Amino acid sequence: MTSQPSSKSPRRVVSGGDGRVVVQRGVCSGPICFSQFEDAQATFVDKTLAIEAFLRDRGSHHLILRPRRCGKSYTLSMIEEFLQRPLKSGSSVGNITTSQFAGTAITEHNDLVSKHFQQHPVLYIDLKDVTGTTFKDMLTCFDSMILALLPTLTAPYSDIPEDEFCKSLCAPGALQRRRDSALMIISQELRRVYDRPVVVLIDDYDSPMHCAIEHGFSSDANYFFLAVFSSLLRGNDAVCNSMMTGLYRIAISGWPSLHHIEIFPMHAEDDRYANLFLFTEKEVEILCNSHDRLSIELLQPHYNGYTATCNSGLVKLYNPSSVVSALQAGSISNFWVETGRYVPLSRALRRASKGFRDNIDLLLMRGGLELEIDEHVDYLSYDTISDSGLWGLLYYTGFLTIESVVNRSNSVYSFRIPNSEVTSEWQKWVKKHLDANITTSPIANLKENVEGLQIFMTALLR
Repeated sequence: MTSQPSSKSPRRVVSGGDGRVVVQRGVCSGPICFSQFEDAQATFVDKTLAIEAFLRDRGSHHLILRPRRCGKSYTLSMIEEFLQRPLKSGSSVGNITTSQFAGTAITEHNDLVSKHFQQHPVLYIDLKDVTGTTFKDMLTCFDSMILALLPTLTAPYSDIPEDEFCKSLCAPGALQRRRDSALMIISQELRRVYDRPVVVLIDDYDSPMHCAIEHGFSSDANYFFLAVFSSLLRGNDAVCNSMMTGLYRIAISGWPSLHHIEIFPMHAEDDRYANLFLFTEKEVEILCNSHDRLSIELLQPHYNGYTATCNSGLVKLYNPSSVVSALQAGSISNFWVETGRYVPLSRALRRASKGFRDNIDLLLMRGGLELEIDEHVDYLSYDTISDSGLWGLLYYTGFLTIESVVNRSNSVYSFRIPNSEVTSEWQKWVKKHLDANITTSPIANLKENVEGLQIFMTALLR
């Protein structure tokens, strides 16, 4: 393990094995975007090789799928920070060796740095707050997101006729008439101003659709966002590359015009992103040793257990949000569970077939189960989701992880529950079904003994 000092004391870069961590004053769960770690002088794990993975192919359009609170927003904001050309007209490009990227792995890719560092206009879109209990409410949130985005993109430029460009979208009724093409229009304006193609980054691309399913207007939302993303990402010569992040491929499965997008779940055959979102064991070890709060032996059973497929087999991964929260608090807790639940999944579980419940029994008895998952469920068939589609939802949302690959071409894998943090959520879910008398042996035999249930499920983690 090596420790490399930086020009910004007390910052130092610690590396070893497949881990590299920029150690600063302390561990903090507050920062979400990349720049906030520097502002807070907070330690961060170096995931900058995600930039190389993204730019490796010319004209790449990638969709990254990971469970919630597993590094998606952090990585997207890091890519934005690296690529974004200075906002002020005439500003010069910075020096990466004196930037927040100093000492990180991406600085060793000299050709990539010289070609791409602060060289691109970036359109960053965050859809997590585009919600609503009705489709009309959701469209209002979408409009607000667009109107909030415009000033951040246009104000710095003296050569943008703001009265013409902004008012063309902000005038009463104007945005509503061009709502589904508004992002495409913005990308074309950025292309004109910068005189170079735009990189599009979309965080929580599927969040509006999950909300639409929950509140019963998935059909309207599906067709609207299909139009939005198609106009922006299909046949738009203003855009050169794009990355979207989300939980599940369910949206793309129902959007045939976006089938040019390459999808990277945790079991992707192309393993370029395998260890670039969640934490590896070496990264957690460096964090523990650098801040001396908790041992990796204590963290391991609670937050380890996720896996991603790679050329050498499976790489074991930790939930990053939970690890950082535990190190900051100096104690173990179920941090991931406390960040919220995926309501459409809960509703789908209530409609599960007897065969599905029988397989739950087998999963809990054996600690693992060989399953075929349906990866092509779309929003319009969500109410009639199959058992294989439901198992797919449990996997993509982080309630299951892959133990081994059985038949990749037929989407057959051996699954297990990742760790004790996730087991606590399974406990609550099983208890809920016990209370509703929706059980079969052997779980029913545990009904009278909650303590026995807890011991039983903890033992499944071996």
